[in-house]
Amino acid sequence: QESVNAYGGLQHRGIKPPEAWAMARTLNIRANEMVLDPMCGSGGLLLEAARGWPGANFVGVDIDQDQVDRCVANAAQVGLPLQVLMADVSSQGGIPLPTASVDKILVDLPFGKKFGSLDTNPDLYPSALREMARVLRKRGRMVVLVDRTNLPLLYASLAAIPRSTSE
Repeated sequence: QESVNAYGGLQHRGIKPPEAWAMARTLNIRANEMVLDPMCGSGGLLLEAARGWPGANFVGVDIDQDQVDRCVANAAQVGLPLQVLMADVSSQGGIPLPTASVDKILVDLPFGKKFGSLDTNPDLYPSALREMARVLRKRGRMVVLVDRTNLPLLYASLAAIPRSTSE
């Protein structure tokens, strides 16, 4: 059994803090930026980002009300402000934010082990990534965690997203 400290002392565990910190660090988060985790689960990624870069605004979205409740509880436990919403990132317009309103996205896509499945990921990845691209600003950044099995699917899904030609 892993120690509670391995998860930053959070009651509801998710991704470990060192991995979450590394993902957030890669984004180069700045004050007043909007940072989104569209599949936030218990909030580990967002909470670690909020701990390290407190001047930004953090929003989590999850399709599962139990996960939303866990994220809210974890944020309250550590005293960090997060906005957490229940929504379906895989549907068009599913993220309840305006187009091009998010500066940074960090997301741990389902590997098909603990969450999701290898059978449903080929439908989930393209639709979810299209919706993430919709809310991401033109010069925004996104960091995505997947396992090796799903890496070709991630690349194919990203390649299929139409690129805007307007500034």
